[in-house]
Amino acid sequence: MAQIEWLTRASTAQFEAWIDQYLRRVFALVDNLSSSLETSNASSTEVGLGNLAAHTTNMVLHQCSERYHPMVTRLITRFATSITSLSAVGSVRKVVSAFATAIPGPALASLLPLCCERIAEEIENGVGLAPSLSRVAQSHAETTLIWFVSLLVALVEGQDGRQILRYQDQLLATMDLLLGQCLSRHVYDMASSLLYHVLSCLTRTSPLHGRSVPASQWANPEFRENHFRYWGQHPDVASPEFTIEWHVPSAAEVEFAQRILRQIVQPRVSELDEFIDALAGGREPTDRENV
Repeated sequence: MAQIEWLTRASTAQFEAWIDQYLRRVFALVDNLSSSLETSNASSTEVGLGNLAAHTTNMVLHQCSERYHPMVTRLITRFATSITSLSAVGSVRKVVSAFATAIPGPALASLLPLCCERIAEEIENGVGLAPSLSRVAQSHAETTLIWFVSLLVALVEGQDGRQILRYQDQLLATMDLLLGQCLSRHVYDMASSLLYHVLSCLTRTSPLHGRSVPASQWANPEFRENHFRYWGQHPDVASPEFTIEWHVPSAAEVEFAQRILRQIVQPRVSELDEFIDALAGGREPTDRENV
């Protein structure tokens, strides 16, 4: 056992440097694959490599203790905001989603306000406002807008409602801009996905943690320092000590969801009802209404 303990310490002594090198190689892989991952000609090998990179990143980041969170946050934030490429949207979104799932607090704090700010800037400059049913025609002009909307969706899709409550005003303002003004199909499709994920994380009931031991054992300092001694041991799920912590929507989360319904969803539904009534009355739709 003494030898096993020594080998365990030795194998994790350079973990910080290893994480740094691993993430940089993932970024290089994403850069190299981005030209083909988002095209219809992408091979199964290329798609598989992208999915493998995202999955392994998720696993690695879940193993990081808090002392590594600032380094991981700095590296991923710098990478995700240093490029804007339509061909890399899907692969970078998966990496950011893994980051936000594993380290939600720092991920949201570092990226969510920036995404909302950049989205507002793009819409203020007229991007995404021209009516279009195509996903391709105006895509290059909308690259930056699509990039940051995609990052925003990745940030919120794996959260529970507690994490996003502090960003209520920013999320409301951003969704109102995207769903109230944007007429580009690619943009409002992603905006609808954002709305869905925000409402879902505020109202769903789900497990808070994916742990295989009871919370009391997880918090035990002896277990945390010597967890390798417990590898291969399975908990007794019938034991009264084994409990699952659930996320149950709080009053604040339900109120935020209601605000979204009142300020975002209901006005859009009312516009749709008025449009349907106008068509039933024989009025010709405008170009904006056609979109």
